Amino acid sequence: MTAARSLLAALFGEAVAAVDPRRVLPRHARLEGAAWVFERAGRRVVLMPPARGEGARLRVIGIGKAADAMAAGLLAALPAGFEVDEALIVCSVPPAPGVLPAHWQVIVGDHPLPGERSLAAGRAVSAFADAARAGDRHLVLLTGGASALCVAPIPGVTLADKVAATRALMHAGAPIAELNALRRRLSTLKGGRLAARIEARGATVATLAVSDVQGDDLSVIGSGPTVPDPAAAATARVEAAVVATLDDALAAVVAAGERRGLRVVSLGRSLYGEVAGHAAELAARLRAVPRGAPTLVVAGGEPVLRVQGDGVGGRAQDLALRVACGIAGLEGVTLLAAGTDGVDGPTAAAGAFADGGTRARIVAAGLDPERALERNDSHPALAAAGDLFVTGPTGTNVADIVGALVDGR
Repeated sequence: MTAARSLLAALFGEAVAAVDPRRVLPRHARLEGAAWVFERAGRRVVLMPPARGEGARLRVIGIGKAADAMAAGLLAALPAGFEVDEALIVCSVPPAPGVLPAHWQVIVGDHPLPGERSLAAGRAVSAFADAARAGDRHLVLLTGGASALCVAPIPGVTLADKVAATRALMHAGAPIAELNALRRRLSTLKGGRLAARIEARGATVATLAVSDVQGDDLSVIGSGPTVPDPAAAATARVEAAVVATLDDALAAVVAAGERRGLRVVSLGRSLYGEVAGHAAELAARLRAVPRGAPTLVVAGGEPVLRVQGDGVGGRAQDLALRVACGIAGLEGVTLLAAGTDGVDGPTAAAGAFADGGTRARIVAAGLDPERALERNDSHPALAAAGDLFVTGPTGTNVADIVGALVDGR
């Protein structure tokens, strides 16, 4: 790995560490008298210990690609007297042995499209909620991916119906807010219905979420199982806090770049439009960066990728390949685009690098990069160039990070 790639990978690691719930939850939690309090960015979740002498319990529901890591962070943050009596965690891959208590129930769902495992997870979450009793305290932990990993369709809607509707919107390039608005309408758990089921039994619900959505809207994260649908319900008081956001990850990259003496240009949370448009803008910006001092350009978001072919890839890899075509032949420029969850599309890569030689290496391998883009087939093209970036699941998810290093020569 070149020095530039190693530096970008290290900066990505700084971003992930800054939004790792295993670190963030203990850092922002404390005891206030008898109450456990999580407070961040002006929002508080206050949890009183359950009256166990009266049969009340502390119960946890975690849903999302990083729900197991978030649950581990919660365990590290909870003091004596707040031991978890029952828990159900729905995630995308089985947790490593010993990460969670052996008596906790763990279910692996399907992602990015819901499947039979997601349906089983939905049934399990529904049953867990319906087993609540008066006085129980519930903490719901949400991370990105929750919408697909756990599904409970409304009567008259089948799993196949949900998959077809979701696939159609995803392939059309719909933003996550639109996808989750549809999911809320078709679910017996989303759009605040999970919380309503629990509260109807005299129990309480509080929510902690790692945000992967634009604006960090709690009704959009995981399709808002504990937050009423803003289009269908009156505003209700929801005890919830956002644990970590893309802003935190970007701030960590900026700070790390400045500590290393780089000139940093931060574009902030700006990547929410079409991948092709963002890639063209980034390529033009990188070509125009004045030399003389090493420069880091950083941005984040969840760009929209319209699926028109039958290839394999993801939005970060598609963006990287498009930038590679736009900076072909340009020396001294290296870009990394990657998902903070460590997964980009239906691949094992988090994303990909791109530099001025990427396109030539793809052509030398006998592939056509422009044709690959037409087919949404960025993954094999970037693999042929040796440019894939693989991390494995990271334990968090705050959308995508793009960093580009321009040397000073």
